[in-house]
Amino acid sequence: MKDRMFTGLLPTQVDFDWDVVTATIVSTLAMMVDHYYHFIPGWKGFDRTVLYFVVPMLYITVVLRKKLSDFGFQVGDWKTGIVFTVGTLLVILPVLWLVVRSGFGMSSFYQPMSGPGLPLYAFFEIFGWEFIFRGWLTFSYTRKFGVDGLWLQAVPFTLGHFGKPEVEAMSTMLGGFFLGWIAYRTRSFLYHFLIHFAMLIAVILAAGSGR
Repeated sequence: MKDRMFTGLLPTQVDFDWDVVTATIVSTLAMMVDHYYHFIPGWKGFDRTVLYFVVPMLYITVVLRKKLSDFGFQVGDWKTGIVFTVGTLLVILPVLWLVVRSGFGMSSFYQPMSGPGLPLYAFFEIFGWEFIFRGWLTFSYTRKFGVDGLWLQAVPFTLGHFGKPEVEAMSTMLGGFFLGWIAYRTRSFLYHFLIHFAMLIAVILAAGSGR
């Protein structure tokens, strides 16, 4: 009797979307490896470029045999992208500056990152990070779930901010959704990469100027 009851609750055929499955598994493992291991001590940007860009790129092109442009690695709708990039930065950069200079633990967290190699540091920190979340995950999820997939990619993005200042971590669910929406709207991950890249530099500069 029990066997028949539970059998009726189980699907007779499981049909996974392997784009969604592999994107979820590989991105989760990449975040775990990033947290527990350091390939080159003192240079996490290298680790993150390998884990969040090189590994997904190879998996997409070699294993899945798909084009990177299917996952946002393209110029896309550049006119809309420029409008979103400039408009977002005009609004958010002054806010970030005020938040960092007002405390909230942002200044002490980001001060050590200030230095002459800041643009290069920011690039390696952000490029792969944006590709895996707003490229691979966003386009895998939205093809399967439509715009609801934008919220799904925002969840691991938010969890990846644990350990950062509370005010920053608390903003990442909505921020991750918004950046995902820009990717979805422009069909490219490049514009929100530019936004996130500029935001990181602005935060570090604001923290460094408070010394």
